Amino acid sequence: MKHTGGSGLTPGLEEALARLEERVRAMEGGALALRSQGGPANRLSDLAGYLEARAALGGPDAALCRRLAAEARAMRGML
Repeated sequence: MKHTGGSGLTPGLEEALARLEERVRAMEGGALALRSQGGPANRLSDLAGYLEARAALGGPDAALCRRLAAEARAMRGML
């Protein structure tokens, strides 16, 4: 697998991470500001942590948050 120069992700994983972040921003009305501006591993960990915390609160989107958190953790494992 060929990695991109800057992010350390393959082009497919970089695109998947961007789509995942965009889905979460859409859930939050575009107001999501993740702490980590670091590398992809940090971005994925922060995103998964946020989603797990939101799922723990319950509510109508808890199942979606759990699923998206699992997706972020799986992507993190691919690094």
